[in-house]
Amino acid sequence: MTRSGGHDGPGACGQGPSSFGMQDPALVFKAMGLEPGMAFLDLGCGPGDYALAAARVVGPAGLVHAVDEWERMIALVRDRAREQGLGNVRAYLADMRSCLPVADACVDVCLLAMVLHYLRPRGGGDALWREVRRVLRPGGTLALLGGRKDAPDTGGPCPAHRWSPEECAALLEPRGFVPGSVTELGSNYLFCFRA
Repeated sequence: MTRSGGHDGPGACGQGPSSFGMQDPALVFKAMGLEPGMAFLDLGCGPGDYALAAARVVGPAGLVHAVDEWERMIALVRDRAREQGLGNVRAYLADMRSCLPVADACVDVCLLAMVLHYLRPRGGGDALWREVRRVLRPGGTLALLGGRKDAPDTGGPCPAHRWSPEECAALLEPRGFVPGSVTELGSNYLFCFRA
């Protein structure tokens, strides 16, 4: 699954769609509370920009899971991780609206970056949120990186398909996620929830 259904420009690696260059990744990871030794899950990882950067943050004692439904993206993540000497990255080909190839309660932080809009036309969100709750450790963080509805259209999801923080809370609170901090990132925001 790409970051915005193929509407974003080239990723940081210039080889696939990604929102990675739109904000400071260090600020994003800090807001999520990502630390060395943690396990990180990037759902809809695209070319793996967030996953590979997170692999450096969590270090060799940590682990990064990257999931995408496009074989080309998973091959790219694997190649890039190998080229960069990142042995703590595991990339999986899977539809995130079905069973995730990750063990129960093994993830500290799960990121969905510019992915929510993808669920509007396709549905299937209930299975996704059940799976995210299954793989997150108790108290783990679900981080949603989204585009502000009032931000100009810069090639990502159109404003009509973007989710506001209020819509995210209304979607996730009934599914057992507790709203936490919202970090403003210019035309985007990061909304963190606790499992």
